[in-house]
Amino acid sequence: MRTYARIQSDTVAELFTTSQDISKLFHQNLLWVEVTTLPQVRVGWIYSGGQFEPPAQAAVPAANAVLQLQAQVADLAQQVAALAKSKP
Repeated sequence: MRTYARIQSDTVAELFTTSQDISKLFHQNLLWVEVTTLPQVRVGWIYSGGQFEPPAQAAVPAANAVLQLQAQVADLAQQVAALAKSKP
């Protein structure tokens, strides 16, 4: 069995394992790269220059940003409560 990664826009779109000839299973315009010996490759990984690499980690919001968001949520909750009281 061999495992292949389908590449779309320089990104692993899906993984497929088969014992058959991959070129006979799918349309020739699809790009499949064998990753049997690269078990760490996952959907979402980047494929560039013949190499695979994990996607960049999403930035974690700074503590101040979280505090600002919490304050905004509290303000919105107060506004909603005030609107609810004003309805007859």
